[in-house]
Amino acid sequence: MAQNLSDFIDAISLQLTKLAPDLRPDQLRHKCRGGVVFWSDLDLAESFRAIGLSDKQIAIIEANPHLDRTPIIQQLLEELARTTLEDGLTHVYNRRYFERSMNSELDRSRRDQRPCGLVLLDIDHFKKFNDTYGHDIGDLVLKSVANTINDSLRSTDTVSRVGGEEFAIIVPNTFRMDASYLAERIRQSVEELRVPYQNESLQVTISLGVAINDPKIVTSLDAIYKRADNALYEAKNSGRNCVRFSIAESEKSSSAVTADERNELLG
Repeated sequence: MAQNLSDFIDAISLQLTKLAPDLRPDQLRHKCRGGVVFWSDLDLAESFRAIGLSDKQIAIIEANPHLDRTPIIQQLLEELARTTLEDGLTHVYNRRYFERSMNSELDRSRRDQRPCGLVLLDIDHFKKFNDTYGHDIGDLVLKSVANTINDSLRSTDTVSRVGGEEFAIIVPNTFRMDASYLAERIRQSVEELRVPYQNESLQVTISLGVAINDPKIVTSLDAIYKRADNALYEAKNSGRNCVRFSIAESEKSSSAVTADERNELLG
């Protein structure tokens, strides 16, 4: 999407302030009277082209100043919301969305006195895919893993790409065993994934770290992220392709998902 489209929508929509407060309307050509923006006074051609309208369609719109442009404006808003909060490669949410959503879920957890979980996962030996097979295959691995994660989630869970090959999954209203089951299911699904490359099928594995907040204690995003990240680091040091679990410091610093637990989770 063209940057001036983002600037345009930032200027005409108060809602956009919540979605992309860092965007600045420095390229917008608009007029307003009494604080009300009149669509007929806006130069929308560039914006219309950005959402796929042809020059002929734009000419028809511009020739009819009284035409209701609200549906088109709404499409522009929806498109910007998507591109502002979505990772362009994998089409899962991006870090901006993750941080806002995680903060909201931690607030809700305190209000409702129900735990909230965070799963951090990292693709094992991801660099070798880029170095051995090329960046196109590396991108395909990222997209394939993102799709596999999405297919494994519950309707209330959300996944975001928060780094090069790192993903974060927010699991609201979730206790330890439920989070362990989800993480193990994702790990197993990715392990079964095969990424095609010429006459080969490339196998991918991931390491996962899980943390659950204590709703009776105020927990910051940084705090729960650090605990999940430490658990992820432990998974990496334990040979990768496994799940490690961090629980509240008041109970115990770190605990692995044991073999007995894994067998119970997988039936």
